Amino acid sequence: MAETKRCIQCGAVLPEDAAFCPHCTATQVARQVQAVPRRRSWRRIVLLAAGALAALAVGGWALWGWEKPAAQETVLPTVTAANAYDRQCQTYYEGADGTLYWVFAAFSPAGSDGENCPNGYRSQLIAAGEESWGPLTLYAYDAVTGKNAREAFAPLVEDWQVTASAQEGDACRIVMEDADYSAGGAMYAREHIATSLCGRNEITWTLHMRNGDTVTLTQVEEYGERPAVDYRWENEDMTTPTALQALLDRAAEETEPEDVVTVYLPAVTYDQPLHVRRDMNLIGDDTVIAGGLVVEPLACGDDKEVCVNVRAVTFAGDGGVGLQVMGPTWVRGFRFTGWDVAAQALDGGWICSQENTYDSNGVALELDSGSAMMCGSNMNNSRFLRNGVAIRVKRLPVEWMTLELYDCSFYGNTVDLDDPQGLVVRR
Repeated sequence: MAETKRCIQCGAVLPEDAAFCPHCTATQVARQVQAVPRRRSWRRIVLLAAGALAALAVGGWALWGWEKPAAQETVLPTVTAANAYDRQCQTYYEGADGTLYWVFAAFSPAGSDGENCPNGYRSQLIAAGEESWGPLTLYAYDAVTGKNAREAFAPLVEDWQVTASAQEGDACRIVMEDADYSAGGAMYAREHIATSLCGRNEITWTLHMRNGDTVTLTQVEEYGERPAVDYRWENEDMTTPTALQALLDRAAEETEPEDVVTVYLPAVTYDQPLHVRRDMNLIGDDTVIAGGLVVEPLACGDDKEVCVNVRAVTFAGDGGVGLQVMGPTWVRGFRFTGWDVAAQALDGGWICSQENTYDSNGVALELDSGSAMMCGSNMNNSRFLRNGVAIRVKRLPVEWMTLELYDCSFYGNTVDLDDPQGLVVRR
């Protein structure tokens, strides 16, 4: 009887011809990794190459640290332009003591499951005149055990740098030399900024090893401009909550996923709940939300940032939840007052609070999200005044596991921080 085929990552039972796992999305084809050129004897190079091919032949279980699955034939993939990016952003490196390290670069501190993996290519559409910030991260793992080995590998490195060069358009900027993604397992990290004018960029990591070796890894990013679709109160009916909700629903249906959708709100008080069902900008003008706003889960795309931006709106309530988000949401220039919970992030959602005032609420900001996408883990220049609880932290996205408060002020709250796990850092 033929053996049951199981996922090489999670162990789920799969069809015999499955190329990926529908449970954890892991590919069922072993990944190829490019060996770094070093000054070794030909005999040693041949032995290392043989060892690497042997590891691939058993499904990559030793390299990735997975439990070895039931014996099955593994077919190595043909290298194409599509996966050549991933080959160029990772390599093996053997230390003097014989330890084999797996070194790779990525564009994020960790995946949604908290695991890190190589990423050699990224594309994104950015609205004209806007900037996109993102991390560049580098990792070192023990190739045999699959465990993070940055503490053992870092002493082998004399110096390192990461640079960006434009192959088309402008070069993206690499900034913030103190970028720290160690909580996500990164050994080295930088922040970088791109615009729609950056075109195609090559990111190059260079490690100068203490023994004289040089390790080079490359990644590629491509940028373009997102089309813009505007809805203005001068041209659209937004006079009542019903009319505005109809417009928000229509905007979600008639626009393309890559469009930048902006709704310019009038000086109206909306006393009924409103729901946002796609990423968009909501820009107020003496606008008051009194019935609450819900950001539904957002469809995520690889080529653009997915979030809701709300600016210059007052949330004035009489109990209930003012802003409830299940998708990444940026709020800037608000005043929240009179809510049982002024702003609440649930799974899939995150609230990035900048320059807001939370005054006289039961709970000003409640964070209860184990996962989020494409939002930063910091709160800037917000004021928490006369609330029952200023910030209550139940869970934070696994990508960060810390919340950093920059230049936030607290006055007259019964409790400033309800943070039993100690996940908040005040700066």
